[in-house]
Amino acid sequence: KTEELIRRLKRAKIANQKGNYFLTGRRSGDLECDLTDESSTHRLLSKVNPTIIFHTAALTDVDKCQKFPDEADRSNRVTTLNLVSNLPKECKFRCFSSKG
Repeated sequence: KTEELIRRLKRAKIANQKGNYFLTGRRSGDLECDLTDESSTHRLLSKVNPTIIFHTAALTDVDKCQKFPDEADRSNRVTTLNLVSNLPKECKFRCFSSKG
């Protein structure tokens, strides 16, 4: 399950996802990125050059999505689009979603 994957990544200090931001647990220090901003996402992926991305960031609260549709769109569609549009050539992409 997605929740278990996130717990394992956090325990291994590999990644910490906070809303639309992603922090890597790199030895050289954390990198921060606003995934809703395409240029910020492009800079991060160019710098890190990942071989695989596990995308779990999303707004899943249905009531909040209905009340704030623009925020839901940025969190659920724009972040995914920015990642996919800026993937390094050989990078694999896995998107995990659930319905709360």
